[in-house]
Amino acid sequence: MEPGIPKGFLEKHSNGCLVIGWRRSLGCLSYFCAAFLACFTFAPIFVISSYLLNGKMDDGSPMQLWFPIAACVGWLVAATFCLPLIFTEKRFVFLKEKLIIESKVLFVRWKREIEKSTIQNIKLVKDGGEGDDSFATWGVRAEYAKSGFYFFFATKIHCLLPRVEKNQATWFHQRVSKWAESGNLHPLDD
Repeated sequence: MEPGIPKGFLEKHSNGCLVIGWRRSLGCLSYFCAAFLACFTFAPIFVISSYLLNGKMDDGSPMQLWFPIAACVGWLVAATFCLPLIFTEKRFVFLKEKLIIESKVLFVRWKREIEKSTIQNIKLVKDGGEGDDSFATWGVRAEYAKSGFYFFFATKIHCLLPRVEKNQATWFHQRVSKWAESGNLHPLDD
């Protein structure tokens, strides 16, 4: 890791563009989510195996089909929240005229492109640490104009980097802001 680049980021210049890679690193929370999901996985396995082996209820009646379905739905809900916290990877490709954001959670990938000319504002925001949330986290959001004809809500807000430590969010915000404000292809060139 190069000096000045926060933990979780990787940066390289290639083919006339700047690529910044980011992998979520939540420390102990990642371990907790992994352990929680591993333990939560046993409930659907137990319920499905009981159902398939003609398990009986306390009163002797056969197990209803909705038991294994409910267990699987519960696991899907838990996985939907835990897997992105553990396995999220993003790649930001800064081209001269647009920003390409490639996201990946395990084997699921998606991509978003934001034209540089449509970006109205890049904000550093506090997105955690209020009320019952004891971990102060920060994020970087981009406000940009939608393309096409819209009656309402012509501005779209996209969270580029959610719930990270302040030093990570500040570093990334500086890079994106410098790229958005100037015609500089390499935001790190000082």
